[in-house]
Amino acid sequence: MTAFQALVRENAELLRQMAHHPFVEGMVRGTLPRESFLFYLRQDYAYLLEYTRAMSLALARMDTEAEMAWFARLVHETLNFEMDLHRRTCEKAGISRETLEATEPTLTTQAYTAYLVRLATLSPVEELIAGLLPCEWGYYFVASEAGPDLPEDPFYRDWIQTYRSEAFKALGDALIEMLHRRVPSEAHLTPGIRRAFRTSLEFENLFFWMAWHRGDPWKEAPR
Repeated sequence: MTAFQALVRENAELLRQMAHHPFVEGMVRGTLPRESFLFYLRQDYAYLLEYTRAMSLALARMDTEAEMAWFARLVHETLNFEMDLHRRTCEKAGISRETLEATEPTLTTQAYTAYLVRLATLSPVEELIAGLLPCEWGYYFVASEAGPDLPEDPFYRDWIQTYRSEAFKALGDALIEMLHRRVPSEAHLTPGIRRAFRTSLEFENLFFWMAWHRGDPWKEAPR
């Protein structure tokens, strides 16, 4: 069994929760409140700005010119294409680019991005790659699980189509290949690699809960 297959098997329940989260299923059915989706887009925009910082740090740690070029391309595509989806959608909803860029990140967003920056600066490269997979491959997995029928709402339809496209799938496939070059089989997985993959998966689920609640979900918890 490959290292990636083992990670997916070990975290099957978390992946199921991510793919069938109420926020995601609301998009698939077209029933998600628009305010929740726009809150998510603004927070995801703030997340992606910091994500590109982590990717820029990761670039400097890659072993080969091809891997460095891949991360350079990822930074470019995130800033100029993926984030453009957010800009266009928010503009259609009456949210200006200036307002979008001024979004104050929630504690959830700050914690997730700080974790990725920590992986990019302090952790072994194998752990960094494992920690990036729940974002790059995970979104393709979630969008693919949505099924063949797309929602009529153009905002939700565009989101699903973007993240289950072959172009986005290729990003996850490239990261999986990088992982396998360094971790050839399940037997080579370390506790740190397993922890990085699972922690980012937990953050992805928490991010959807944050969007569902339109704020950090634990703030309303009884003390």
